[in-house]
Amino acid sequence: MRILVIDDEAAIRAGLQIFLERRHSVGLASSATEGIDAIQQKNPDAILLDMHMEGGNGDVVLDYLVKNSLNIPVIVTSAFSTEVIHKKFAAESEKWVHLRKPIDLKKLTEILDSFANAREAP
Repeated sequence: MRILVIDDEAAIRAGLQIFLERRHSVGLASSATEGIDAIQQKNPDAILLDMHMEGGNGDVVLDYLVKNSLNIPVIVTSAFSTEVIHKKFAAESEKWVHLRKPIDLKKLTEILDSFANAREAP
């Protein structure tokens, strides 16, 4: 799968890239704006999205996905609750998963596997 990691922390992007590249193609973006550009250029199969970033929070990316009817599964990563996001995007929240930071890599793998299995199902 093509995974896009959008996070403003370089160490998190680098760590996720090393982990994910064992099984996936990985793109990186350090801001919401870069993330939207990468979505347009790379057409990812799934997105790991930090909610609290400098230069635009993750909800900017979620707004973009909704407004453009892009059905890309998203793993929202945050050390904080995403209750506000679930309320704002209630119709979309079924395909968006919240994964608290620090990221549990086993859980991340399980979620990505479930996304891959859903893509392969007829």
